[in-house]
Amino acid sequence: MTKEEVADALGVATHIIPPLSRAGLIKPLGRPQRYCVKHYSRDVLAQQLTDISWLDKVVAAIHRHWRIKNARKLARLAKSGGTKKSNTQ
Repeated sequence: MTKEEVADALGVATHIIPPLSRAGLIKPLGRPQRYCVKHYSRDVLAQQLTDISWLDKVVAAIHRHWRIKNARKLARLAKSGGTKKSNTQ
């Protein structure tokens, strides 16, 4: 399975798969290089989808990913002098 197929099976967007992989929740087959297409085991994923505690860890990893990403964005905005100003009045 490619990351697109894994994302479809989990019901999440494709860009969520790399953070799940970094968290160690899904593991690609073999040892792919950084920019290579990664393939995942369909059987392992099917087993994990039935495990409630694994699904809880997936949800927690997704929340953690967005919390960190939003914190970085807010820090960058604060560092640059405040919030974005809209052009509309």
